[in-house]
Amino acid sequence: MGSIAIGTADQCLREHTFSGPMQHATELLPAVESLMDDLGFAPADIQDVVVSIGPGSFTGVRIAVMAARTLAQALGCRLVGVPTTEVLALNAPQDGNAPIGVVLDARRGMIFAACYQWESASAEVGTDDAGPVLQTLLEPTLADPKDILARWPRNIQLLGEGLAYHRDAVGGAGLQSRVLAPETAIPRAAALYRLGRWRADRGEFTTREALLPLYLRKPEAQELWESRHGSP
Repeated sequence: MGSIAIGTADQCLREHTFSGPMQHATELLPAVESLMDDLGFAPADIQDVVVSIGPGSFTGVRIAVMAARTLAQALGCRLVGVPTTEVLALNAPQDGNAPIGVVLDARRGMIFAACYQWESASAEVGTDDAGPVLQTLLEPTLADPKDILARWPRNIQLLGEGLAYHRDAVGGAGLQSRVLAPETAIPRAAALYRLGRWRADRGEFTTREALLPLYLRKPEAQELWESRHGSP
């Protein structure tokens, strides 16, 4: 389910969720235009565009990244790319030092996994009241669920739509009690905006040419081609 958000500085002014799943191609740019009109903004007012780069739906990620790159080319705005797993991690409560494990289904018995932990903000963030910082313990990776879940700490908080597809691996690792509520499995544009502002404050921008989808594996069509023809 796609969504967008718009804001100024550290304040997210509005968030909009698409009317249904897999509506990125038809609703993304019209939703941007509608939100800007409602708030009285013009295209020239856009300074930064933050985009969730995956892993996730290949088509949805591709549409979002291309829209961001096009806006940057047309308007000269800056770009910030954020892994989808990091956006999801913001749905977890700040439970002391408990790490946050994000699990997305990658099909064929595999998962996309990442791990994060809240830490106190450092002076590098740029403000005295910047709040906690989400640190990356494990970058998004393609993994076997039984292998990676068995190695994660017992106090980890687990979230993500992939958990529903890999209940046996979760149970085998004894982590059933660490699974968060189903609503935490939905990435939100408001969380993406928050992460984007933190990165922008630290000057962590991405050039238009370098902003690419984080697939972590080859598209199915490419794998099928190579299996039939024996070459990329």
